[in-house]
Amino acid sequence: HTGYPVLAEDQLVGIVTLEDIRGTDHDSRSMVAVEEVMSTDLETVSAETEAMEAAQQLTSSDIGRLVVTDGAGRLIGLVTRTDIVTAMDIIREQRVTETQALPAE
Repeated sequence: HTGYPVLAEDQLVGIVTLEDIRGTDHDSRSMVAVEEVMSTDLETVSAETEAMEAAQQLTSSDIGRLVVTDGAGRLIGLVTRTDIVTAMDIIREQRVTETQALPAE
């Protein structure tokens, strides 16, 4: 799942993915403009959105990434399913390690 934000004058206008490009005619790929293949109906979250909520949004929308925006709607990043799963795995491992380090009663 590779996606790239598309900006026009510092405003997010879309995302182009490998899937978008693969959907074009092979012979004309080198001549297709990004604006012709990019997705403009974007799923967004704020930086304060909880990871589980973002994961649910990814799943319900069946997409691979969410655009993270600030309060003014400006792009500040992207978050993917892999990002969320990796973060949850790290947190889970930390909790196991902390539990194992507790003294026995």
